[in-house]
Amino acid sequence: MIAPDLSSLLALLRERSIRIRIEDGRLQVRAPEGAVTEEIREQLAQRKADLLAYFSGAGIQDPTVSTGSAPRARLTVGQQALWERHQQSTLEHAFHVPRALRIRGILDENRLERALERVRERHEILRTNFLPGENGPVCRIREPDAGAVPFRVVDLRESEGPEATEWIKAESKKPFDLATDDLLRTSLLRISDRESILVIVAHHLVADCWSLGLAFQSVAEPEDHWHAGLFFESLFAHYLGEEEKEEPSEAEEEFLQFSDFVAWQESFVESPEGRAQEAFGRRVWERPAPKRRFPSPASGSDYSGQRIPFDFPQALSEDLRRAAGEHQTTPYALLFGAFAAVVLNGGEDREIAVNLPVANRRNPKFRSLVGSLGNKILVRTVLAPEVSYLDAVRTLQRDLIESIDHQEFPVELLAQHYDPEGALGEVRFLMQSPADSRFLSRDLEVEPLPLCRGIAKHPLSVTLVDQPGGYRGWGEFLDSCLDEEAFGRIIEAFRSGLALGLDDPTRPIGDLPALPDVLSPGREP
Repeated sequence: MIAPDLSSLLALLRERSIRIRIEDGRLQVRAPEGAVTEEIREQLAQRKADLLAYFSGAGIQDPTVSTGSAPRARLTVGQQALWERHQQSTLEHAFHVPRALRIRGILDENRLERALERVRERHEILRTNFLPGENGPVCRIREPDAGAVPFRVVDLRESEGPEATEWIKAESKKPFDLATDDLLRTSLLRISDRESILVIVAHHLVADCWSLGLAFQSVAEPEDHWHAGLFFESLFAHYLGEEEKEEPSEAEEEFLQFSDFVAWQESFVESPEGRAQEAFGRRVWERPAPKRRFPSPASGSDYSGQRIPFDFPQALSEDLRRAAGEHQTTPYALLFGAFAAVVLNGGEDREIAVNLPVANRRNPKFRSLVGSLGNKILVRTVLAPEVSYLDAVRTLQRDLIESIDHQEFPVELLAQHYDPEGALGEVRFLMQSPADSRFLSRDLEVEPLPLCRGIAKHPLSVTLVDQPGGYRGWGEFLDSCLDEEAFGRIIEAFRSGLALGLDDPTRPIGDLPALPDVLSPGREP
């Protein structure tokens, strides 16, 4: 049957696990064998322009938002929730976003400082403070010329090696005064005449992981690919003088500020598209939460936690890439399927509930905007033990795509009503796709440095990265919920489940390994 409108067509595509993406301005379709019927093929051709607009982000634009149109005193819904968590946390650096880059080559620190100033001038969120107001926090934005960029040069050329590591750790924990401090601090550690370390520490209120990139630096190896993020990409471009050489593009001339995003979000929530996304979210969130599979975070948690790296054997990584092509799915979906089966097999419920961070930048106007734009989506799927591994993968992929299609509605508006205790946010499972960004220029090589601050925000969060030597990743978990030994058993079950599922995709997920008992002595569920 031909779908009567675009929303119905999108629902039909999700039901059949038909994936749409845009490459070089063209519509690309990936689907299981036999999923694309002649009727669907005809509908895709007829609605090609609509699909191109939707998946490129044009379908979510609000044409009434323009540069400088927004009042500057308001925060997004996500920032307001983050402000409240910051006030309640007993750990002052719980919401810091630190990054460290090793730079090899002759670096001009004066030129770097000028580049930093230009980035700070362009993004007003980096000049923003947050003050208590009568009805909640409000913003105060400093003018670009209100003092020099916060930039320190620290000479460690005569120091012992470990001193740099200790210095970075201490800097990453130094608290911010949200009302008065610059909420992005920059330091340059001089290790030798040809080696420096650039240290950036931002508060999460002014920058998310898409702004600062390098989120997988905790497992960095010299051969790793990584992505610099919006802030560093802009900083490097200014440092190299690339933007002076080019005429301003139309996108740059219409560059929006974070306050414009705030206004856009407020308008979007009240728009027909926003209300449709809210209705979808309510259907997902209002179902009773499944029973916890991990211990509840301790009351008044200080977010103390661990970050433990792990990897997959190269042969298993190659099997994963090959299976994704054979079954016309993605490595993420295959990984997600194995992880979900292990979690489901370890509990009484047959529902997996996983929350995922999203960049929330599908609107082309905001793709290069530094700030705390990120949102979260919730994926909830019921899988019976007799369902095959491959069918479970396709069901999870369908539900994931459907949730991604509704990613702009602020998750806090749903969570505060349906899940105030955070039972639906206990598990995260995500994968990052790095780019090869090792060289700042022909003469300057950069690489991220491992950095772990002993902090976690969820009982369990698993992240994977596809690297040249195979899939590697790390887990983050709260000390009040898990320990390293329990996490190791979870990952071993995950690896075994993935190997069994790839070996025989028809195997029922109930036959895959179960989540081990993760309760440590002294912990209560």
